Amino acid sequence: MGLTRGELTQRFVDSGAPELALRGEISRQEAWKRIGTSMGLTEEQVRAYESELWSQCYLYSEVAQFLKSLRPRYKTATLSNDWPGAREENNQRFGLADAIQVDVMVYSAEEGMAKPDPRIYQLTCDRLGVSPQEALFLDNSNTAVQAARRLGMHAIRFENRAQAIADVKHYLDTHEL
Repeated sequence: MGLTRGELTQRFVDSGAPELALRGEISRQEAWKRIGTSMGLTEEQVRAYESELWSQCYLYSEVAQFLKSLRPRYKTATLSNDWPGAREENNQRFGLADAIQVDVMVYSAEEGMAKPDPRIYQLTCDRLGVSPQEALFLDNSNTAVQAARRLGMHAIRFENRAQAIADVKHYLDTHEL
């Protein structure tokens, strides 16, 4: 599209659509329409851009297997900042629900709030039937990790698969949840 990655990301964010879509305030279709308009893209380019972004999303099978191994001893959940329709898209593309088999899946667009809003962390804990102090949170966003800690959750920053699994194992071996 003739843009650097930074320019592309900035125009994507500047459209305002991603933030609205994360909270479910606009549909996925409306979000992509706004992004396309903001970036001066044709409908075909918008579809190609969306397809490219989805192709970069994938489930780390090693992490999925690790999450499965924690059950039934521990309750597990996913908490995703994602747009309307993401649950269906993730299940269709990646078999996410079958792949990780968690107790609870929370999607921001379905709840009308997104990380780092403390209410979405509390909602996830409530659905799991645990207090924030009984929860261990793993995320690749430092902002999300800090928000979880402010709520009283134990939180680990995901840097890479091996580190994340090792850090969670270490925490679970040395702390009682």
